[in-house]
Amino acid sequence: MAPLPDADPPPARRVDPRVVHTRQVVIDAVADLLSTDGLAQLTMDAIAARSGVARSTIYRHWPDRVELMVDVFESVSSVADPLDPCGPLHADLRATGDSLARGLTEHRWGLILSCLVGTAGHDDEIHRALNTFGRARRAESAEIFSRAITRGEIRSDLDPVCEAERFAGPFFLRRLVTADTLDADFVEAQVRATCRALGAPYEHPPAV
Repeated sequence: MAPLPDADPPPARRVDPRVVHTRQVVIDAVADLLSTDGLAQLTMDAIAARSGVARSTIYRHWPDRVELMVDVFESVSSVADPLDPCGPLHADLRATGDSLARGLTEHRWGLILSCLVGTAGHDDEIHRALNTFGRARRAESAEIFSRAITRGEIRSDLDPVCEAERFAGPFFLRRLVTADTLDADFVEAQVRATCRALGAPYEHPPAV
């Protein structure tokens, strides 16, 4: 008996571009509100007024505010500056520090992160979104130290993940706890301290 032909796969579900547009308009409006007014002022009335989308339509897409905030953070954090380590270590750390400082103080993901981090401890969905973002950024930073080990700049018994956390931690402390500045002097101090602690060569940045 001849085998039956494979069934054709079901046709891909067509996405209505109007739905995509509506969702993006709302996400952009929420990102603006969180960046300028903070979480306390984020109400469905404010979102509807800023986006021009009816409350009933917003609720059809997002049954509650938490789901909406998770989608907003995932949207804005997906455009965080990618890292491209090429050595030496001090140059890679400087580029990473500059990117992190800009992201935390100027980009939407950093501004929204400061609004959401306080809720992550008691909301699983927000915790998941922040955890996913943090792990991805940590993996990028750890690659800097892995390549430095391969080049022989630092000891081979060092843990790249731990070193990545040690370098980035003070940036988040300043932004989320003490509200101190993340200026060029701070970034360079972190680069210099990290290189010296690991016994890696350090050179001052080129004069501008």
